[in-house]
Amino acid sequence: MTNDEFWVNEFGNKDSGKDFAGQTVRRDHYIGNFKQGSNLPSTAWDREDIEPLNPNGSEKHKRQHNDISNLQVVNVATNRAKENKTFFTIDGVLYQVVKNTPKRTRGKRLAPYSYKGKKYCIVILDK
Repeated sequence: MTNDEFWVNEFGNKDSGKDFAGQTVRRDHYIGNFKQGSNLPSTAWDREDIEPLNPNGSEKHKRQHNDISNLQVVNVATNRAKENKTFFTIDGVLYQVVKNTPKRTRGKRLAPYSYKGKKYCIVILDK
């Protein structure tokens, strides 16, 4: 799936959107469209694993984590702040990655991103 096809899957034909932390991203500002070392616009985005990939995991584990059901569009700054963590704070808000099941998400506030069809999601723990 190309990056543009991934964008359309996540945001439709919109030219811009917001990641789970509320940061604006622009369709034409995919990080791979810019030369390495160049200044990125504040609306640059990348594909990001919702549930971080375990570098010591099996090949099957790696394939599952690179599946579209574990990927989301995030602003480059959001991606740097989240890193490969399952608990993290961005702009004073504490987030957690959880399995996207009714049992795991019941009573929790989902981050503002469409997690329909995703294996994992991000919930807000404290604001």
